[in-house]
Amino acid sequence: MLSSAYLIEIDALPRFPKVQRLVQTLSYLHFVCDVSRPDWNEWPDLSSYHVEYLAIDLFAERDTLGVESIDLSSMMRLATSPKRLRRVLLRPRLVQQSDVQRTAQAVVEWAAAQSDERVHIEDTFVSIGNPKSGFLWHKLDEEDSLNGRSVWLQGRQAWRPLPHMLDYIWHAASLEATVRGHYSSVAYST
Repeated sequence: MLSSAYLIEIDALPRFPKVQRLVQTLSYLHFVCDVSRPDWNEWPDLSSYHVEYLAIDLFAERDTLGVESIDLSSMMRLATSPKRLRRVLLRPRLVQQSDVQRTAQAVVEWAAAQSDERVHIEDTFVSIGNPKSGFLWHKLDEEDSLNGRSVWLQGRQAWRPLPHMLDYIWHAASLEATVRGHYSSVAYST
């Protein structure tokens, strides 16, 4: 029984209804997303998918992303929409290490803003080649195949909530500061 799939062109999926129906039932999905030409409107609606573990390779077939801002918010909303989703791993696969770090930071910021602890990031720089000498996609795909299901468990959590104890200490300190501020203003007014 098929439980996972690796899709190179997720935006092509709606053109193949039978394949899309099959993919909707899978627990593990891994696909590639070109961050240099984002057209998130072409993505299928993932909210009805049964995916529990999602891995997304973020790539661009150019030397650098340049100074443009990296806005992944639309893609992240789609990626985190499946109701059964337990974990989404994003892996920036870019030519420049600085672009990998900027993209990873955009993922972390989005996860923190949404308080979404399902989001994971693998921000280790992996050489993918370049437009002049060629890309190493086949080599990387082979490595992923050999790693099996562990691909979905790579990376680190992009955002994690504070432990309850730290939350309690923060609230207690905040209350104490408020009370202290109140009493100091009473002392000055007498």
